[in-house]
Amino acid sequence: MTMSGNKLYDTSALAAHLLDGEVEPLFDEHALDLTFYEAGNVVWKTAHLRDEIDAESCEGAVSVLGKLGDEMVIHTFDELELGGVMQVAIEDDLTFYDASYVEVAEDENLALVTLDAELSKKASERVEVKEP
Repeated sequence: MTMSGNKLYDTSALAAHLLDGEVEPLFDEHALDLTFYEAGNVVWKTAHLRDEIDAESCEGAVSVLGKLGDEMVIHTFDELELGGVMQVAIEDDLTFYDASYVEVAEDENLALVTLDAELSKKASERVEVKEP
């Protein structure tokens, strides 16, 4: 039986691993369902708008992203305590989206993994914050 990890990855952290090709540290860790859409958007921007990766690398990253859903613990929107998310958003002056990460990390006793400096600063008042 596989034990789940103790980290919740936001989009910035998950996308960084995905683009670096080092996704194994993500196995058994946690993410929100929306994180996968956002990470796909990061890959699209990196390939299409910034021209930083070629089409083959883009397709490979998206393929890996599709498989990551089977390797991570995914927290879905319908599982969230939306009142708690809104309270965190208001109290900490965060977007509802960012507050979702903080609320899940707090509720599940997870460290939040992010490259977002503003989120890191605000979330660190409530949960442990790490960089990828």
